[in-house]
Amino acid sequence: MYTKYDQPPEEEIQNPHHGVTFDYYFMGRRQGNQPGSTYVDLILCSAVYDSQNNKYTRKEHMGMDRSQVKSHIENRIRQHLADLGVDPVMVKGLMRDFEVDLSKCREYDSDEFRPPL
Repeated sequence: MYTKYDQPPEEEIQNPHHGVTFDYYFMGRRQGNQPGSTYVDLILCSAVYDSQNNKYTRKEHMGMDRSQVKSHIENRIRQHLADLGVDPVMVKGLMRDFEVDLSKCREYDSDEFRPPL
């Protein structure tokens, strides 16, 4: 299971070399009724801001083993930056010291994943 939507859809940052920042939050819950189940339902929202303070948001809903969550969050943020046209060298620099921060975890709310109207 994997679903995503971008707002604005299919946009690229016009001048990413002028500066780009990002933020994110995520929420997850265990799936299945089996004791010890490690499969989780994850919602990730990443926001990229350009030098003009334009906001490019991506929301993704996916399922995976709990052990993959941190690396998956990092990879999806990297992909979001690349999809917006940020140069691979800039992406590497932006993500150099990145670690998933548990303070970015919010209480699970499936309504959070509603596409924009």
